[in-house]
Order: sequence, then structure tokens, then C-alpha cells
Amino acid sequence: MQDKPDAPTLLAEVQAELKAGIAPGFQQAVAANAIALALREQDKAAAGHAAEHARLVELLAHEGSLEALNRLLATRIREGVLDRNDSTLTRHLILTTIEKMIVDQPRYPAFRAWRASYGEQV
Repeated sequence: MQDKPDAPTLLAEVQAELKAGIAPGFQQAVAANAIALALREQDKAAAGHAAEHARLVELLAHEGSLEALNRLLATRIREGVLDRNDSTLTRHLILTTIEKMIVDQPRYPAFRAWRASYGEQV
């Protein structure tokens, strides 16, 4: 699941700034980036959420909402029920991070370099 702020919150903030009369330069760039992030979330986040949910159901052998499963995952890791060195857990965490990066920071230089080298091989 994507972290906060979500797309509707980003768009509402940009809308408020535009109504207030956004200054040219840096503030315009921030507004444009917020809109781009909201659009990527709208376009790409659902697939990542579905994949994350499926992995969590398998990993935890439990059904529930994505938010509830993530809370359960954290609890099981914290309580030592899940081994932090388990390769299935590690793979899930890496893939979840990648799915978030695709939405949140697809142009981050280290992420672009990783994708160029490894792509979908994880």
C-alpha cells in the first residue's frame, strides 16, 4: 500500500495552492511533481497493491485488507514469529519497495540504474 499522502490529498493541496495564486519557479515545480505523482498512483498503484496483497496472504496464511495484513506482518516480525532472514519475506519486502518506487520515485537515479540492470528479475 502506498504511504501518505494519497492522490486525493495531493490534488486537493495543489488545487488550494493554485487557487491562492502559486508563485512561479520552485512552487510550480512542486505542484507539477505532486500532480505527476497523483497520476502515477492512479495509473500504477492498483497493480502493486494487488500483488502486495497476494504475497501477504501467502506469506501470512491469513486473509484481510492490505492495511490489516501489513499490521499483522509488522507484528509477526516484531514478535519473532517471522524470521527476518526468511527469503520469502525478503523477496516480499524488496518487491513491495520496488512497486512503491515505480509510483513514487521512478526517476530516482539509483532506482533507474537498478531497473536497467535487473528489471523484473527479482
